[in-house]
Amino acid sequence: HLDSAAVVDANVTLTHRAHLATLPFVPASPAELEALDRQLATLIVVGTDSEQPLWRDWQGYENLTAAYLRGLVALRLGRDDEALLWAATLDTLRTVRDTGSAARDLAAGLRARIARRQGDPAAALALLEATARQVPLGLHWHNVITGQPAERLLRADLLLAVGRPAEAQRWYASLENGINVHLGPVADLGQARALAQQGRADEAATLFDRFLTAMADCDPGFAPLVAKTREERVALRVGA
Repeated sequence: HLDSAAVVDANVTLTHRAHLATLPFVPASPAELEALDRQLATLIVVGTDSEQPLWRDWQGYENLTAAYLRGLVALRLGRDDEALLWAATLDTLRTVRDTGSAARDLAAGLRARIARRQGDPAAALALLEATARQVPLGLHWHNVITGQPAERLLRADLLLAVGRPAEAQRWYASLENGINVHLGPVADLGQARALAQQGRADEAATLFDRFLTAMADCDPGFAPLVAKTREERVALRVGA
């Protein structure tokens, strides 16, 4: 589908491809990520001083998108210092009309991922909880960048990691609608784990099973995740 869409809008297709490839559970080789980074570099617009407001907004949005996605690519390649530079770029971007606090929120998301990788989920969660998350409704529900679905997934994962499963469950549930449909199975898995952590094994089993059904014909790269999920499902004390 993405290859077909590229004929209509190559930049939007690239944005979606990069968004998918940088999700932590999606298999992506270093070579694929390096190629994506080179493509994303073409989105950067030098100079945003046009006298035309709509042109300035487009330039600013393209730069916001590229900076964020290149930061995510850097993280997946293990280049934390580079990711921090992209976070700093997001902090200093000229405010883009109608995107609210998105640039600063996304910068915090990059830093939170680094804190998590360094073994401090509480610090990572604090970074996300401090964000304003003031984005117009249309961009929240219909845009995979400014709607921040990856940040919501990260926040849910962190809430689960610090022992706040009821809150985590609500954040996972927020991903089961609109443009986030591609995250539906992972949202089910997250909710299943949150329910299991709360001792609600029967409900958890239903969602574990739904995830496993959805992933029955998945690409081989997802096999480790599916195998781990089966082990979690077997370990549940259903009906206890």
